[in-house]
Amino acid sequence: MCWSTQLGLQTISFLSIAKSSVEDFDQIFSIKGSNGDNGPIATDMLFSGRSQDNIMGLVEACPMGRLGVTMDVAKIVGFLASDNREWVYGQIIGASGGIVVK
Repeated sequence: MCWSTQLGLQTISFLSIAKSSVEDFDQIFSIKGSNGDNGPIATDMLFSGRSQDNIMGLVEACPMGRLGVTMDVAKIVGFLASDNREWVYGQIIGASGGIVVK
């Protein structure tokens, strides 16, 4: 499940709904594709309406000690779109900097 859904972050609830739907589709139909699930990525959507304390809380919760950047996710998407992923099917690859929410 998308980390933002699990944490109940309302400001990105539509993204959470969309991501959860894609993850469910991948798992139900076991398609050849895979799905990337990112953690907190430094984008306008993440910063919108959040206090500096809230942002620092996300940074502190991340074992990597930083927010992700779009290139962190792009590298995984690039791998999943390449022929190198031939043995990776129907997986959700986490790009979360080590944040695990259960």
